[in-house]
Amino acid sequence: MRRRKRRCSSYLFNETGSHCLSSGSVTNGVTMRNGSDVATDLHNAAGDGVRGGLALPGADTDRSFDNTAAPAMGNTVAVNCGYAAHDTDADHG
Repeated sequence: MRRRKRRCSSYLFNETGSHCLSSGSVTNGVTMRNGSDVATDLHNAAGDGVRGGLALPGADTDRSFDNTAAPAMGNTVAVNCGYAAHDTDADHG
């Protein structure tokens, strides 16, 4: 029996700017956008990521996706929320 390879996207959100690269087998990145659909840097500050505050290598620069400023998070109809939209080949030749 032959196993199928599963394609995977993985985003660390550890960079700066609105574009995030995938470190998985699917290499299309994502662009973080605000509730008005404008590309926006929605990273938190360096050191505030998952490893932030821990005595681990890279913890002082670790970042993550920060959507705390979105007023409508958790609503049934999500408006004014930040999100990460998958890029297509047309977006980033």
